[in-house]
Amino acid sequence: MHNILGYLAGGIGHLFLLVGFSGFVTWYALDAWRAQSEVENMLLIGPVSGLVLIVMVGIAIGLIREMMQGVSGPGRAAPQIDPAVPAPDSPDADTLSGRYGAVLSAGFLGVYVVSMPLIGFDIATAVFVAANMVLQGERNVLLIVFFSALVAILPVLAIEHLLSVPVPTMLLP
Repeated sequence: MHNILGYLAGGIGHLFLLVGFSGFVTWYALDAWRAQSEVENMLLIGPVSGLVLIVMVGIAIGLIREMMQGVSGPGRAAPQIDPAVPAPDSPDADTLSGRYGAVLSAGFLGVYVVSMPLIGFDIATAVFVAANMVLQGERNVLLIVFFSALVAILPVLAIEHLLSVPVPTMLLP
């Protein structure tokens, strides 16, 4: 098993992930087109799908270049077998985020999904974003409040006013 993880760490594993994501985005866009090819349905899905595929192609080109050169790239360390676990000598190994960041973030995501219908999309999103910013080491309270509010408000306004889809909220109308 260790040998398989060694091969999938880094470039090849990332390429497989990109292929999977690209396949999903392509399937989703084509399925939406088949369901209803009207401009109203494809107004958001089409451009976003195209942009995502363009970004993924750019990332894939970069990964292929790195693999062909046989290096990890300038200023980048060689990939570890398990990047979720920090190296014992890294400065992040002794922090809460360094040791349990992925697990805590996944737990926050679960709480976020469950709490959305209870406390509203706006409040749940703001709390989720703020908690993850603190977990990642951000300490500027003004930045946390501003960015959390921005990320909570803009999607609600876009979904409700541009797409005319009601979103359960607590503070926003």
